[in-house]
Amino acid sequence: MSNLNSQFDILAGEPPSGRSAMEGSFPPKSPPTITLSEGVIVAVEDDGTGNPVVDAATSSAADAVPDYLWLVTRGSDSWDSSFADKISCLALHTGLVFKVDTSGSFAVGDLVYANAGVITKLTAGADKQAIGQVIESNATAGYIVVAT
Repeated sequence: MSNLNSQFDILAGEPPSGRSAMEGSFPPKSPPTITLSEGVIVAVEDDGTGNPVVDAATSSAADAVPDYLWLVTRGSDSWDSSFADKISCLALHTGLVFKVDTSGSFAVGDLVYANAGVITKLTAGADKQAIGQVIESNATAGYIVVAT
């Protein structure tokens, strides 16, 4: 069961039913850095035995090799993900547009990056790779819409 209080939603770019190169299911790192709930940004890493796992991600430096980050769509707080021990994700930078809860202050046009899995405004002088741009912000309702 999903979090019914969440405003998280995929607005565009979700692949049609069936497997796609832009979607994946991965087990969470044990233990994860934070609760990997919907809307968290994660990266795939090696669990030390050659198996892929996901954990909260922080964007790399702007001049580093490009990040390959993922957006959690069904996290460890949902029953089916807990039962299967898999986190469902969609790849970023694929035309994905999503709505996510926030308590931060964002304006339309702000670039955003991942900071320990949380979407954060990219300020001038910050040396981080952007994951997308805010295309809608509603501070009253507590959400932003991000295009990647």
